[in-house]
Amino acid sequence: MQVFEVFVYNLNQLKFKDNKDFFDAVLKELDLEYSNIAFCFEPDFDGTICDKAIRYFPELKEYKRYFEPSTRYFKSPPEYSLSSVYAGKNGEVYSYLKHNHIDAFCALLKKVPKTINFGFMGVILDNINWYAKETQRTIALTPSPNNVIYHSRFLNYISNSIRFFKEYDYGNKINAVEIMIERTIESGNLGPYPYAFSEVLSKIGKPKSQYLKCSFADAEKERWEKAKKRINEDIVANSKVMHLGVYQVDDCNKNAEDLVNSVIPVTGFSPKSIFSKWAKKTKYKYVSFYNGCYKYNKQNEHNHTFTVAITNIPFSSFFEVSFSAKGYNFEHFLYTANQITIQDIMCAEKCAEKIFETALEVEQKYTQLLLSMYGKTPEWYANS
Repeated sequence: MQVFEVFVYNLNQLKFKDNKDFFDAVLKELDLEYSNIAFCFEPDFDGTICDKAIRYFPELKEYKRYFEPSTRYFKSPPEYSLSSVYAGKNGEVYSYLKHNHIDAFCALLKKVPKTINFGFMGVILDNINWYAKETQRTIALTPSPNNVIYHSRFLNYISNSIRFFKEYDYGNKINAVEIMIERTIESGNLGPYPYAFSEVLSKIGKPKSQYLKCSFADAEKERWEKAKKRINEDIVANSKVMHLGVYQVDDCNKNAEDLVNSVIPVTGFSPKSIFSKWAKKTKYKYVSFYNGCYKYNKQNEHNHTFTVAITNIPFSSFFEVSFSAKGYNFEHFLYTANQITIQDIMCAEKCAEKIFETALEVEQKYTQLLLSMYGKTPEWYANS
């Protein structure tokens, strides 16, 4: 098993196009370097943004990708992207920017965001020698079959790396940076950070959040995949009988159909304060608010973390709720509720009460099953 830690930042003091130069300078000062660059810019529905980039830098023509409309979504349009991360239908795999194209790519970054402006732009500076001369393992970047890694922040890819992204959080531009390092396990605990890595973090400041990701050898991975399949079967069966029930409350159901296609502001009260009050009653702790999502966590005696996520488009009365559980070797969305409409403080109180009552029900349903399939999560993971 390999363990990686991710530090998440929103570097508002930097522009997306300046990230690479900034980190190049920081790494050089500490005698650190990376061996590869990967990137993914998308979506481009008619190909014009890609073509504009290619007119400036024809060397990058081979990174333009076309994707047929998705069969998962009704009336999904075809899409283009400019990306090094791609798996072709004929088995060819593209992962990294070719080294003779790096200069052109760096020049392209200087055109961002004004001249060439994709909705999502992600770059990985990969395989950084955080441990300097010490031995460190790497994992090859492998894209999903027949698909670019759509708007995923390369989350399925773990490596000693710095990745940065330009995207939007409900209209607000985000310059997100994630710094990832493989951690060592010593005497059942996480080992210390190498000096150079600690220096990099000190130059950036306090992270917005941090978390661990684990990668398993094939035999162990197969074991957890079988457990995942078993749990998912149970989730599907339970989803047919579980119901959040907020639409059964008259105050919350008033004119619900008329509100589906409009945005009604929440005014006169704070949804967060009401959610947090009911969370506290059920021993859930407020964790964060990001990208329109309030998160509340509770950890049980097996070191499994249950999460209630309440997503709310800013300045809107529409909410969606999901319940999930996570350990070092699993993460499951156990139940997702239908959209609810909170129109006033009385309705918000009733919805919040029902949400966290349902959270307790979800915990009760899955605590023992998760333990039997995945075992306990180690203390070093739970306490990270």
